[in-house]
Amino acid sequence: MEEIQKSLQLYREQIKFYSDFIIGLAKDYNMLFDEVKELRQAVDELKGVKRPVHAVMVPMFSKKGGHK
Repeated sequence: MEEIQKSLQLYREQIKFYSDFIIGLAKDYNMLFDEVKELRQAVDELKGVKRPVHAVMVPMFSKKGGHK
């Protein structure tokens, strides 16, 4: 029984570690995404390019592929 408890505790610690790691990656990704967006806007501003104000929706499910 004690061995099972140790295994469960180790499993919980591993889940916590990887969960925190994934959350950290997501935060880093969001930060980098924002930086890239700002850099693209700065480059476009220097080039004199006008970006569209509205967002473009990309369908996740389409008849040409993807999930069925």
